[in-house]
Amino acid sequence: MHIDYILYLLNDVVQKGNKGHMNFSDIILDVKKTSMNNLMLKQNDMAEEKRLEEYKNTVSKYKKRGEIADEYTESIIETYFEWTQCKDPSYNKNYIKLLENLKCHIDEFEKVYNLLGDDISKEIFTNILMWRLTRRSCGLIDSFLSSGVQYFENIERLNRNEVLADCGGYTGDTIETLLKCVGGMKRVYMYEPNEENIEQAKKNLKDCSNIVYRKAGVGSRNIRMSFSETTLSSTGTIVEASGDMLPCIDIVRVDDDIKEKITFIKMDIEGMEMEALIGAERHIVEDRPVLAVCVYHKPEDLYEIPLYINKMVNDYSYYIRHYTLFHGETVLYAVPNEREL
Repeated sequence: MHIDYILYLLNDVVQKGNKGHMNFSDIILDVKKTSMNNLMLKQNDMAEEKRLEEYKNTVSKYKKRGEIADEYTESIIETYFEWTQCKDPSYNKNYIKLLENLKCHIDEFEKVYNLLGDDISKEIFTNILMWRLTRRSCGLIDSFLSSGVQYFENIERLNRNEVLADCGGYTGDTIETLLKCVGGMKRVYMYEPNEENIEQAKKNLKDCSNIVYRKAGVGSRNIRMSFSETTLSSTGTIVEASGDMLPCIDIVRVDDDIKEKITFIKMDIEGMEMEALIGAERHIVEDRPVLAVCVYHKPEDLYEIPLYINKMVNDYSYYIRHYTLFHGETVLYAVPNEREL
């Protein structure tokens, strides 16, 4: 082990008491002052077994408090164990990519933190960066427990006159939640490239007559692209321009496809969120909808998407919530100030 890394670790223990917790300013300082090699050494300093034990203890603590259901606990730990013990070389490569992204774009992460509109968002954002820096997931459990109903947090004013662009509609689950939250809506445009998912959504929402189903993805251009489906019922991933090996789907620009005013845009589209925002820019600027956008599919989404929206529109407030006990399902909410609660 290099002597500079030993000295770095000793200094780190003195400064933080070796408690394993860092606030946002700690993370910024750590990443800025430390070389990429030393960040990687530090990340691997804790064995996976130790991380798993720490995670189990944290889950058990919340289970005893009744904040995590008993039937959920075993599946949580089993999934975490499968991920941490994964022998796929891409597993470690993904962590390295996350760490490199954090190191190269720490200034952008700092800008996003300063945009966030409440303490919960700032804590969740810090926990996500802590996970990227150390691979310790306990903070993500805290983030999960501090979040509410996905896409419909108690931060935006919703009503029965919403026009929703549901980008990544799956089987209509977001629309069902909206119906429960506000009792109805003016119209929904549901974009979903998987035909079986659309058919299931039509069954689930058979009593709703104001839904426009679009068998398409959304993006920055109107184009046909290849579409990879991991299973028939799952969401898929758009992978490349059209080719011979994979089925093709239509990609449409929201700005071209929807003619009326939009009041709410939700996006969970497997890494195409930035492209879709570009394709919806006119509606966002002119209509000022509430935006609920997933920011976990790509490492850069967590800073690129909020900074892009903030550049596009004025007088919006930004919030982040997290909806799993792992690294997925992180949602950015951009709410026009006139629609905040």
